[in-house]
Amino acid sequence: MKRRVIAGTIAIGLIVALAGATLATTASSDVASSGKKAKKFKPKKFTGDWKGQWRNLTFRTKGTATMTLSTKGKKKFIGVFDLGGNAFGCDDPDPRERVMKKGKGPNTWNKKGFNVKYNNGQGIVKLKYKAKKKKISGKGVSPCPDVDLSYKYKGKMTKKSVSADVDIFDPAGNKFAESTFSLKKG
Repeated sequence: MKRRVIAGTIAIGLIVALAGATLATTASSDVASSGKKAKKFKPKKFTGDWKGQWRNLTFRTKGTATMTLSTKGKKKFIGVFDLGGNAFGCDDPDPRERVMKKGKGPNTWNKKGFNVKYNNGQGIVKLKYKAKKKKISGKGVSPCPDVDLSYKYKGKMTKKSVSADVDIFDPAGNKFAESTFSLKKG
C-alpha cells in the first residue's frame, strides 16, 4: 500500500509541473541584467506533445507521463496531462486540463512567469514558474480520498524539457520518500 501511495504522490508533483509547463509557455520577454531586452518568450515554441516518466527513488517504482500544450489566441495556454498507472496511490486518474489566462494572480501568466493554484478534490495544489531563471516549484496533496500524503518539488523547465526533484511527506510532515520526474517535448 505504501508503495502505491508513494508512487501516486510523486505523480501529483508531475501533474503540477505539467500544469506549470502550460503556464511556462506563456511568459513574455524579460529584461536581462545588462539592461538589454532578452528575446521574447514565445509560447508556440512550447506547444506540442511531451513524454516522460516519474520515478520514486525510495520505493524503486516508476510510471509514464504525457502532456500536450496548445495555445488559443494570444492570451490562453492549455495543458492536458496524464500519468500512467496508479501514480497517485489509487486507480489511474483521468487526464487533467489547465487553462491559464494572461494577467496577475492564481491561474495566470505574465512577463515574469506564472502562478497556479487549484483544489484537486483533496486539497490545494500550488505551482510557480520563474521564466527568467527557468525555475519551477510547487507543493500539493494526493488527490486520492484515502491517501494522506503531501509533496514539494523544485526543478527546471525549458521549451524542450522539464525535470524536478520531489520530496514526499507523511501526515505528520516527516519526509517519507524521494522522487523525480522528467518530460521532453517530442
